[in-house]
Amino acid sequence: MLAESKSPLDAEMVELLTSLLDIVKVAVISGVAWPHFEKQVLANLPHHARLEQLSILPTCGTKFYQFVVRDPQETKRVTEAISACLSDTQVANPTEVSYV
Repeated sequence: MLAESKSPLDAEMVELLTSLLDIVKVAVISGVAWPHFEKQVLANLPHHARLEQLSILPTCGTKFYQFVVRDPQETKRVTEAISACLSDTQVANPTEVSYV
């Protein structure tokens, strides 16, 4: 258990979770909805926490959220490659396709 029901993380748990995120990927599964995760967990983690290591599965794991740090150049390269593929396949309205 990370925290008492409907309570924010205490200082010790924030420190432990932050340290754990520095070395491994962590998944937190709970029966609470996303707003509770924001208030109880995310709002209490320091800005330097490696959130890309954190996966959140609210509502008993029926939803999955993961932080993704994207390099803008990589995003541009992938978007251009997908656009080229769509052009080659003559997709009707490539501007209506969401890639990122």
